Order: sequence, then structure tokens, then C-alpha cells
Amino acid sequence: MKKYTWVILAAAVLAMTACGKGQTENVPTQAAAPMQQTTAAAAKSDGAGTDAVKIETTAEAPVELSTAPLPEEYDAEYFEGVATGINGSFLTIVSEDGTKKVFDISNAERQEDDGFMQGCYVEVSYAEVEGVDAMPADALNVLMDIEQQAEMEGRDPVIYGKVQLLDINDLEIVDYNGVTRELDNSMGRKVSSGEIRPGDTVAVTYCGSLFSEADSMDEDGEINHPIVVKIVAMDALESEDAKANYISGIVDRIGKGYIALLTDAVTFDVQGDEKIFEGIEEENHVRVYYQGSLNGISVDAVKVEKE
Repeated sequence: MKKYTWVILAAAVLAMTACGKGQTENVPTQAAAPMQQTTAAAAKSDGAGTDAVKIETTAEAPVELSTAPLPEEYDAEYFEGVATGINGSFLTIVSEDGTKKVFDISNAERQEDDGFMQGCYVEVSYAEVEGVDAMPADALNVLMDIEQQAEMEGRDPVIYGKVQLLDINDLEIVDYNGVTRELDNSMGRKVSSGEIRPGDTVAVTYCGSLFSEADSMDEDGEINHPIVVKIVAMDALESEDAKANYISGIVDRIGKGYIALLTDAVTFDVQGDEKIFEGIEEENHVRVYYQGSLNGISVDAVKVEKE
């Protein structure tokens, strides 16, 4: 696997409101069509959500861009970066230096896997054609899926899709590839200006892996099965709550610069400066703002507050 130094340009920092044991929302099962398109671009945000996050979204209608067929003879060009937009046969990529290009991938050869989705790191070979909006691509390779990209950037992965089922325990979404993804929603939170319904496009931040067949947690304390951290409806992407990284739970144990946070999904070992735990006691219900990823049960806290 190739390694890249990359400033976050495409993976949004996104969210979902607290849904503890007392939550009553239950959205009935309803089939959702495969997601056609969502576009987002983001800057790095800290655990408390203090850095601005710029999100672009576009309607799910097909775009009209000029393109051209591959010439009979051409010297292939190569471009790589994060897939920030997928709309039918048009793919938008942002490179490491911030350059954005659009490609027509309708005739491109590509890997037969489900790793191609918004937020993955890809390489495209294409023909340079003047006077068109989208360059014709002849091949598309996924270099890093959304989880590998997130791990390299030290954050939780984000997946976009359409809601099929949402209740206090489970979330099912249909992703860009038409694949139904099932996630544990027992500790998640949501952000939306209204009720999230089946068929709505959402962005889900999660810990664990959608691509791993292993159950629960491995011997090194890494979470394997996907657990929802937060979910955001498209109309709430730029809200402060959507930018914030936090989890809620009950303090099960407390020590010097440490608490064990009991959530409905897993118990996290929360570590941080002693000052952020001042006034916190066992059995308090708290909100923990964190940096980095929740893939392991060890969490680096930047702020802890009672709820």
C-alpha cells in the first residue's frame, strides 16, 4: 500500500445526536435507493470542534458537464487524491496540493470491489482533452479506502449513504455502491434540523470497520465491528454540533488523569490532563470531547463536561 502525507481535504467531520437508553425514536424499515451523489470538502477540526469546517453539498440531480470519448491515441496522464464528489459517471478528485479535477469515469476500468466511495484515495489515468469539463478516464484504482485514509489522517472514518433503517440500536444505510451497511447505533448521536427519515442522505462517522468480518473487539483492544459515533443530515453539515467530536456515557471508574467511560456499546479508557477531570465523579453522566480516532478503546480527551 502506498503511503501519502495528506491534509484532510475531503472527509467531513460529521455527527449524530445522543441516543442513550432513554431514546424513543424508531424509524420503520423502508427500502432506500442507492445513493447517487453527495459532495463534501472539509478542513481539519479538533476534538472540541473549534476549527471551522467548510462543507460543500450539491443536489442529487445528475450534473451536466462536457466530456469527450477517449482518443484513439494518447499519452496517459495520472492524477491522484481524495474522491470528494461522485455524481453518476463524473468523479471529482482533490489532490494533496488542493488541485481539483473532474473526470468522466463511464468507460474507466476499475477494481471490482466496494471500496470506491466518497472519501477514498484514488488514482486515475486519463487523456488530456482540451475544451471539456471532465477529462475522459481509462482506469480508476482505489489506493486507500475510507478507513485506511482515516487511519492515516488520525481520525474516525465517515461514510455517506441513504437511510434504510434507523432505531436506538441499529442503523442501516445504502452506500454509493448500492451496498447495505449495518452499524451498531447504541451509542450514536445525530444532528439534523428535523427528523431523519428512510431515504434521507446522511453522513455517518463511525469507529471500527465496515470491511472486517471479525466480531466485536480483537485481542489488542481494537474495535472491529462498526459502531456509530455520529450522523448528520445534509441540512446540518455546517452546524457546530456537526463539527464537534464527542461521545457521552457514564463514569464507571476514575483515576489520576483517567476515567473509564461506560457507553451502551463499549467501555472507553479516557485519558487526558488531570485538570479536565476536576469535579468529575463516578456515576456522573459526562460528555467527552476527544482528538484522534475511537478505533481503539483508549481515547485522548481534550475536554470533559457533565451532562
